[in-house]
Amino acid sequence: AKSLLPLNLLKSTIEQLPTLSMRVRLTIPSSYFNIEGLINLSLEQPPTTPAAQKVLAKILDGEKPPGYDWVITVAEGSPREFFVHRKVLEDASPTLKVVFHTHTSLPSEQLLMVSHEDRCILTSTHASDMRTILTYFYLRQFDSPAYDAYARVGRTLCWLFPHEIISSFFEYWEIAIVRDLLNVDKCKYHATLHTCARHLISIFSAPYGAMPVAKRVAVAAMADTWQMAEALGVNVEEEIKKMDDLPTGLIDKILYSVEKFRTVVSGVRKTSI
Repeated sequence: AKSLLPLNLLKSTIEQLPTLSMRVRLTIPSSYFNIEGLINLSLEQPPTTPAAQKVLAKILDGEKPPGYDWVITVAEGSPREFFVHRKVLEDASPTLKVVFHTHTSLPSEQLLMVSHEDRCILTSTHASDMRTILTYFYLRQFDSPAYDAYARVGRTLCWLFPHEIISSFFEYWEIAIVRDLLNVDKCKYHATLHTCARHLISIFSAPYGAMPVAKRVAVAAMADTWQMAEALGVNVEEEIKKMDDLPTGLIDKILYSVEKFRTVVSGVRKTSI
């Protein structure tokens, strides 16, 4: 602390000099780069049975499995109807157990009951989201949603399940993202930038701080790839903006985070102390 320059002295110096050269050193503990110390990459999905997988596959295809007694209708996509087993859903979701027994809609109108039918409507859920939702109901496993559906699926999960289950979803999602990022080939800059951008869209769509390790890995991987591509004369920002399948809403925020990391960490010489 004795070597630090007081703020008032710094301000006074800046006022007197037209230019000021400063040497700034950022000390990062080596543990920052030890990913395995921050996340359990060996974590596997809970075991299941071929019979349960077969039933789930039928439901996701829009078919009617043996013994189904409830129908879920979704807002968009195909199939629009999923033929399920009420007991399976009730065992996993306290919320569904209540609304099924009372046959009432949720106040938020995210779930609407159909009068005189064993059917409910998930008003903000897409057909593609049901793979994540039903995989937990039938297999107790944590499937990742589409990269641009994390926010929508997360909102559904939040009223379906208690907090500890939601935490497990984010734990498994984060591990899946990190595993994928650790396998990218940074020399294939276009594919790697695209993969990193998609994962960062997922991460930025989730609640703040829900997947901190995945964010760190994704930003670092994208920043390193940016450095390598730029050395080859590639305009990285233009390259990313040409990726038409990426939603534009979060891209500027993502590019800002990556550029900041690239400037402060990736783009400076590092020495071990």
